[in-house]
Amino acid sequence: MFGKITYKKVKLPFHYIKEEVDYDAGAISIEAFGDIDGDKIFLYMTFVLTNSYMYDNGDYDEMTKILENSQDKKVDLILKYKKNKLVGFELEQGTLVDSMNDQRFDAIEFLCSSISNVSKK
Repeated sequence: MFGKITYKKVKLPFHYIKEEVDYDAGAISIEAFGDIDGDKIFLYMTFVLTNSYMYDNGDYDEMTKILENSQDKKVDLILKYKKNKLVGFELEQGTLVDSMNDQRFDAIEFLCSSISNVSKK
C-alpha cells in the first residue's frame, strides 16, 4: 500500500528560463536536465526574491544576466523516488550560490517545480 521513499543525489547542468511573468514577479526560473534512469528529464524550478529591495536596487537584473550568460554550470539535486518512480526533487541548499559564485543566490526561496520530458526552453 505505501511505497518506500528513496532519495538519490545527482549533479546536472542547467539553464536559465526567461519568462516575462517571472520578471514582473521578481522570480527566477531554471531548468536542470539530463539522463535520469535512462530517460531525458527536465527539472524546472522557480524561485522568488526574499527581499523586494533586491528588485529595486538592480540585484535581480544582475542575477538574471549572470544566469543568462552562464554555461557549463551544474547544480546538485536530490531526487525523490516512490516505488522506483521519480516523483519529486529538491535543489540542494547552497548549490546555486556555489555554481554561480554569487551569494545573492542565497536570497531566493523556492516557489514551485515540475518534472517533464520536454524542455521549457
